[in-house]
Amino acid sequence: MTRCAPWQGASLRGSGETQELYSIFSRRDSVIGELFFETIPRAGGVGQGPSLTLDLALVVFSISFLFRMIRSFKGIRPTVPSTCYVDESAQIIGDVVLGEHASIWMNAVLRGDVHEIRVGAYSNVQDNSVLHGMKQQWGVYLGEYVTVGHSVTLHGCAIEDRCLIGMGSIILNGARIGAGSIIAAGTLIPEKTMVEPGSLWMGSPGKFRRKLEAADQETILRYAKNYLGYKDEYLKDSGQ
Repeated sequence: MTRCAPWQGASLRGSGETQELYSIFSRRDSVIGELFFETIPRAGGVGQGPSLTLDLALVVFSISFLFRMIRSFKGIRPTVPSTCYVDESAQIIGDVVLGEHASIWMNAVLRGDVHEIRVGAYSNVQDNSVLHGMKQQWGVYLGEYVTVGHSVTLHGCAIEDRCLIGMGSIILNGARIGAGSIIAAGTLIPEKTMVEPGSLWMGSPGKFRRKLEAADQETILRYAKNYLGYKDEYLKDSGQ
């Protein structure tokens, strides 16, 4: 006999907005539905004849959204410390580990399905950036205090500590960016390129331009610290 989850076909009383949220929720994974209707509702008696209020519907929808944005792949679930901020629109999948106080911003994708992804403590991955490995060859590794600007692609590469990766940059398989370096906006770093620590590279393909000075290193840390501040503000605003 086919087993039905308790929430399937349950009666619903409430506003049109509540019903709309319930309809959205009902299309999600039934595991989440069972989690809600078999555990959370019992304190209020919802499990005996579900009547979903708007507040409860919002809780359900939040749970289902969380399960979609941070999700396991082949039995491996991302590791996200409580000190991190991950935006609701970001996607973190599979073998991904975030360090303490890291932040992942709007529409960023960290796709740990074919190789591991590691993001160091105090680092940030900004809006629309994509991190992905190369199957059985290269993962993606970010050190500490790394800033990855908007719309960056990091594919199978390593970024050492205290680097600034400018907006729209592309860094390809096997490349390594040495500590304390800046990759200028729009730069393409070809496969297996080794960027010496403390360097500025720019262009397409990227070329060495000069060694960085103390003021440049301060700029790198300023960007990282700015995003630590933004992270704390977003966590506070979300009640975490």
